[in-house]
Amino acid sequence: MTSASRDLLNLHNSIAGADHQERALADLTRTIAGCEDRAAIFAALGQSLRGLVPYEVMAVYLCRGDRLIRESLDGGDYRLFASLEIPIGAGLSGWVAENRKSSINGNPAVEPGYLNDPARFSALRSALAVPLESQESMLGVLSLYRTERDAFSPEHLTRLLSLGAALARALLLTADRVGAE
Repeated sequence: MTSASRDLLNLHNSIAGADHQERALADLTRTIAGCEDRAAIFAALGQSLRGLVPYEVMAVYLCRGDRLIRESLDGGDYRLFASLEIPIGAGLSGWVAENRKSSINGNPAVEPGYLNDPARFSALRSALAVPLESQESMLGVLSLYRTERDAFSPEHLTRLLSLGAALARALLLTADRVGAE
């Protein structure tokens, strides 16, 4: 195979892979939009998100007053995040909520209370966090954690931002449904 043929094949494979990722993201977005309750939303996220943006731990934190409360967790080290209540503005996810800006390849260890117990140890080294917001309010933060340093790419961030917007809309709709009942 010539160098030009190899380059053409690599380009074709890259385009096909990107096309597959876009379809998977669109499918997950539609699935989330059709969910009747938060449990179904979080189940859909847990089943499909890892194929779009690899992670060891996924946490969805929702705003409750001046704190982020963990609403959903998925992954191996989830116990380290299970009891976290993050003040808005504190740590990585709290900063994302306060500033309404994403964070890529941040340090998971800065989450308040994450490693309070000296017996706990985590190998997580990278975090990707996006705000979950509507035009009116900050709903929460979707945070992903990985063991490798600088594990997340700008492409991962773009996917998560797109998904975060859909997730925020779905969370608002389920809150409206619950309030209407």
